[in-house]
Amino acid sequence: MKNKKVHLLLNILGIIVIIYLIIHVFKGEIGKVFNQLFQTNPLILALVLILGILYLMCEGYMIKQLAASFSNQFTTKMGICCASSVAFFRVVTFGSGTTISEVLFYRSKGMDTSDGIGMTILHMIFYKTALLLTSICALFYTYSWLTHTFHHVLLFLILGMILTLLMIVLLLFITLKENWHRRLVTFLDRKIKRASWRQKLKKFNEQVISLRASVQKMIAEPAHVFFVFVLNIGKLFFWYSIPYIVLHQESNISYLFSISLVALTLILSGVIPTPAGIGSFEFVYMLLFRPVVGTVLAISSLLLYRFASYIFPFICGMIYEGMKKRKQLKREIKSIRRNQNV
Repeated sequence: MKNKKVHLLLNILGIIVIIYLIIHVFKGEIGKVFNQLFQTNPLILALVLILGILYLMCEGYMIKQLAASFSNQFTTKMGICCASSVAFFRVVTFGSGTTISEVLFYRSKGMDTSDGIGMTILHMIFYKTALLLTSICALFYTYSWLTHTFHHVLLFLILGMILTLLMIVLLLFITLKENWHRRLVTFLDRKIKRASWRQKLKKFNEQVISLRASVQKMIAEPAHVFFVFVLNIGKLFFWYSIPYIVLHQESNISYLFSISLVALTLILSGVIPTPAGIGSFEFVYMLLFRPVVGTVLAISSLLLYRFASYIFPFICGMIYEGMKKRKQLKREIKSIRRNQNV
């Protein structure tokens, strides 16, 4: 009885902490975004929201397709809920709990932990590969403009692509080359003496084994792999298209140029140094778009992009997690009341 009350109080405390984190994260930003929403043409706003919804739906369907090798019970609705939940925890944990929240979601839907880890890593590989391919195409399309306007950015851009490629190759190489993986783990096990690091190595080894099993399930169906990859490419274009929807009536920016700048922004924001207090994505976005459309239009398109790609998925995730937590609290309260009546 006492344990149930303590668990209930901890859940309530957790909700309070999450509310505080939400207020802290969006302090100063949420007002600007919603102020921009009220000033935006309703038709443009509707199109931006539709693109945000389509991304979430495509992401959910892609996760469902990815999960097909592990669970026949996983639905597109679950995939959408997963994407929303991950977006929610990405915000409240400042990005540190993103991967863990995805693994835990798969576990809550009946998957083994190993399959959940494999799913999460495969999800990341597909996303990074799609991001890398689109950014390479964007680089070729905008190369002439970049060399005249931002030649100093090219080094960071290439560095971002190389780092992304190395991450993909390393994960796949370790996964597909079992002997190489064993040698690496054996070597590290001999060199690492600290207990905490040895524990991390053990977890890393387990994750790689899980990933290997997951990849082997996937590569047995190359047509399915290609389909999931195409979905990852397609979902990016829903977000890539948002700035053009906002800007095309007020500027002469072309669709291909606009989506290319977004693709380059996503790659650059991971490696380029940014001034203190300014988000890397926001800084790079303004850096690339301002010379093309001016400061005012760049800011307005950025705020709407952040709403569709960051705030809207977060709100969906908050609703989902709130409903789930509400059901959990009701079950715990009923359980306590039943025990009191006995």
